[in-house]
Amino acid sequence: MRTLLIALLCLGVSAPLLAQRHLEFSLYTNATLLPGGGELGVFGWPIHPGLAGAYRWTWHTDSQHPWFQTARLSYHYHRYVQHSIVLMTELGRDWTFGQSPWGIQARLGAGYLHAIPATATFSLNESTGQYERKHPFGRPQWIAGLSLGPRYRLANGIDLLVLYQFYLEGVFVNEYVPLLPNMAWHLGASIPLAQ
Repeated sequence: MRTLLIALLCLGVSAPLLAQRHLEFSLYTNATLLPGGGELGVFGWPIHPGLAGAYRWTWHTDSQHPWFQTARLSYHYHRYVQHSIVLMTELGRDWTFGQSPWGIQARLGAGYLHAIPATATFSLNESTGQYERKHPFGRPQWIAGLSLGPRYRLANGIDLLVLYQFYLEGVFVNEYVPLLPNMAWHLGASIPLAQ
């Protein structure tokens, strides 16, 4: 696990200096669902709000369908369950339809999620028979997933994004839910940085 995180961070830091760079921001809602679950098979209630920010760079700029990578930091609150802080990287592809401002993005990502309990948790002290409050520092987990969605490029180069993200969170509760399926809808923008 530690080796995977170090490799992901090294890969993220090694971005080419001359690549196209963007800052991405999105608001999102997160739900514990498998694809096909929820409303219309893609949306879960209630809304669990989140905010994400990413640094994106393009690996191959002389193509109409460039490869890119992101270094993403996000936070979301799952009511009554947990606060989640996520650090991840994504490798993606952007397909453009000729001269149209419309395109589709697909991303494959992995990273670290730190889950902080939203309510007090207790454990039984075997020697005293009393319940004691656990420390609220949270627990480390890994995540891996895939995102897909349309994008629209404005005349000033800003991309408007709608991304459907499915990811697995593990190890959630080893005894009965080792892998927790999640899906998120992101609504955001990717802003090019001056070269």
